[in-house]
Amino acid sequence: MRTWLKLLGSPEDGMAETIVPQVLRLVRFPTRPTIQIGDKLVLYVLGYDKVFGIVEAFSPVREGEGDKPWDKWFLDVRRVMKISYADAPSLDAISVSDRDLRVATRQHSHIKLRDVEYQAAVDLLRARGAEEDSLYRAF
Repeated sequence: MRTWLKLLGSPEDGMAETIVPQVLRLVRFPTRPTIQIGDKLVLYVLGYDKVFGIVEAFSPVREGEGDKPWDKWFLDVRRVMKISYADAPSLDAISVSDRDLRVATRQHSHIKLRDVEYQAAVDLLRARGAEEDSLYRAF
């Protein structure tokens, strides 16, 4: 299993929390990701600066047909953990290794997470009372 940080929304507008249920089922990418079935994605919303969930890939990446850049590739996912924006930690809170995730994510839709960064996300979400799926665990 590999772990990833998936950026959502834009720095200016973020992503409305009403969109979260859709993102917990389907994640979109502007370029073909190398994410595989069983990989975990930590979801981070730009603009709000919140790490609000973890999903697991359960389908191969497939090509989209949309006109927008983010509609080029799709990945079916299932919810592992989620929390409201109000209770969610910031990106800085999971930047626990020797790299700054804010810098590492520039100009990317997703990046590979180090084990310690993924563990920090899981621990922080749990500590803040995130809902966890009983079938699909963070580990």
